[in-house]
Amino acid sequence: MRVKMTAPVSTIENEAEPTPGVYDQPTWLDLDRAVLADPDDNGPRRAAAKWLDERDPPRGVFVRLQLQTVSGDRLTHEDMERDLELRRAGGRSPLAERARADRRMDQYLRRCEREVELIRDHGRRWYPDLPVGLIHHPPRERAKVYGVLHRGFVGEIGAETMDDWIGVGPELVRRHPITTVTIRLGDDGNPLGHRLREQEREKLRRATSERALLIAKKLAAARK
Repeated sequence: MRVKMTAPVSTIENEAEPTPGVYDQPTWLDLDRAVLADPDDNGPRRAAAKWLDERDPPRGVFVRLQLQTVSGDRLTHEDMERDLELRRAGGRSPLAERARADRRMDQYLRRCEREVELIRDHGRRWYPDLPVGLIHHPPRERAKVYGVLHRGFVGEIGAETMDDWIGVGPELVRRHPITTVTIRLGDDGNPLGHRLREQEREKLRRATSERALLIAKKLAAARK
């Protein structure tokens, strides 16, 4: 969804081609491991963005854009869809009105638009084996398992069913700094989320569909 803005689009953009083999380089592997080791620390993410600026500039821009946005400011996909429905019905756009009245909101919405553009143009290259999206812009293709990007990296996994999560959960937690798992349960499709504790992340990385099954059971119990 695009919200019409009033001021010129600014900022940090560089569309140079990525360095061949950039994600096989030892420095990147070290940076990626540092992000994985402490998902709550933004320091390794900033270091990764700086390193990417000269090697895969669009991704460096993307990580920095997401780090600029305070988590409490984040709009959800539902916020965006609600705004779109109002505009289609001939009403005013609440988001555009907020943007006109609040410079901070205007800048935030511009960053959201830029994030969507970067994911649309480069997401499959960055994550060829996992459909990815944003809190305010889910993956274009429907997938049984998908990633949601937080602060520049996959921070949340969504799964259609428990079985979908159990099949791939441990491997995804080994590869990405995931802190949240959301599984859709039941015919109504209402999602339930589970925030992974550090001990759970470590156990998932070390083995195991058994641990993934325990998380799925926690979600099922929470539903009752």
